[in-house]
Amino acid sequence: MRARNPDGGWPYVSGQSWTEPTALAILALRTTSVQPDKQVVEACRRGIDWLAAIQRGDGGFAPTHAVGESTWVTSLASIALASGALASGALASGALASGDARRRNAQFARWNRAIAWLLAQKPAETSGVIGFLQRLLDTPGSHPPPGGAAWYPGTAAWVAPTAMRVFAMARAAALTGDPILKHAVEQARNFLLIRRLADGGWNHGGWYAASERVASYPETTGMALAALRGFPPQVMRPSIDLAEASIARAGSLEAWAWLNMSLVIHNRRAPTERSDAPVEFPVWTVRDLALGILSSNASSPANPFTASAT
Repeated sequence: MRARNPDGGWPYVSGQSWTEPTALAILALRTTSVQPDKQVVEACRRGIDWLAAIQRGDGGFAPTHAVGESTWVTSLASIALASGALASGALASGALASGDARRRNAQFARWNRAIAWLLAQKPAETSGVIGFLQRLLDTPGSHPPPGGAAWYPGTAAWVAPTAMRVFAMARAAALTGDPILKHAVEQARNFLLIRRLADGGWNHGGWYAASERVASYPETTGMALAALRGFPPQVMRPSIDLAEASIARAGSLEAWAWLNMSLVIHNRRAPTERSDAPVEFPVWTVRDLALGILSSNASSPANPFTASAT
């Protein structure tokens, strides 16, 4: 919490607040105790207020105040907005005091607008010379499957923003029961499965010919594998085996965190198993620290990446 800015948000390292570390910090703090500390509650409240201030008129979220466009960080912001009382059902049950209820009503409205923005996003085909050649030669990449998410609106879809879309949409579908949201989750998960590489993992998510030997990245492998909760074990076994083999040589706290959470989700690692890996890796940013906390608290029901959304 010491890294938090006076405006209530978090920076990556220092300086201005950004949506990604702010949302991840809120989520990480919520996993740190069963009975939240007053300081934690206040830090999360102020973080939510910072997110509320950066939400744009279209319902999406910009990466920071200096960016004039809603982007993929809307997924993370929506997950943060859905945490706490909103996720616990206190809002629906009327278990909040009147002042808190008004606050959660406003939070729910912001969350609802963010989900609507995510649903409206349709990634573009690959642009430029590569995209032109793909369409000219009618390669598989010229017909991208639906469900993917882009870093920025109107650009091609990639693995990481699509995985975040899955986490956001799955949480929204569980809270609302909306069949449209459930269908969006299914499409996004299918997109990820189609983008899987021959070694069972994922990298940034481009299209490759079957003959190409392309290596996966540990970060995106863990992220995509975590998003593919519920697929049959026989379908996911190559990816799970790769994650198990990769976690010992993860190379960064971010990679370890996502690989660990994915293995917990797929029952290959005990949720209370605490590796020494977080100590071995330097913490370069608030984002790294938050992911490390989330992974170390994989057993917490408040962890949106490991707890079942249903």
